Amino acid sequence: MKVLGAKQLEQKEHKLLPKLPGFEALLGDLAYFFIGIVFGEPGQGKTDFCMQFARALCEHDDVAWLSYEQGHSHSLKNAAMRQDFQKAKHSCRFIDPIDKKKEFDAYEELKTYLGKRSTPKFVFIDSLNYIGITKDQYYELNRLYGHKRSIVFISHAKGKKPDTLVGEKVAYDGEFAIYVKDFLAYTKKNRGGGFTPYVIWEERARELNPAHFALKESAQPEKKKRGRKPKNHNR
Repeated sequence: MKVLGAKQLEQKEHKLLPKLPGFEALLGDLAYFFIGIVFGEPGQGKTDFCMQFARALCEHDDVAWLSYEQGHSHSLKNAAMRQDFQKAKHSCRFIDPIDKKKEFDAYEELKTYLGKRSTPKFVFIDSLNYIGITKDQYYELNRLYGHKRSIVFISHAKGKKPDTLVGEKVAYDGEFAIYVKDFLAYTKKNRGGGFTPYVIWEERARELNPAHFALKESAQPEKKKRGRKPKNHNR
């Protein structure tokens, strides 16, 4: 056990990520190394949100996208092209971990990959459902690599929760849990302090959830009209 006094705890320094443009209001202050989960039902914008997040992280370090669910599919290619990763400061590596393998142990291979020195600092796992890890395996990954890598698990959802017990556990003790619906990303839990919904694709989001934008626009103060003040004729 490692014990710190109150003063020592307050003096302990943590490396924080620089502000990610567009994500500050949703994610708040993020430690450089974190574990989080993004979940939602099909066709709601999970992949596009995570691609946008990955693109923002590419300005600070390399990113790996482990595509267990989609492989190097046409849809993954299109999602990546929309973010123009080739113009990023650092690279994003799109990996098909199952390509042409007859025998495959997702957990052991993932653990090995995360342990390599050459593995990028930021890793997206698409998806938690396809690697099929247990809670104990998640605990081990967190213990081994939670202080060395930032890991974002992408997950299917059942209602407004991840649809597996291990997904619920990641949401419970991870740095953040982001729920995606109607091309809007909502913070369900966030230790960094951000809670403002993030718009993934505004045109589609306005079609699917006009009430969100109506409420947002009604809350904005009216702009004062410029011009001369009317003369006071009541003397």
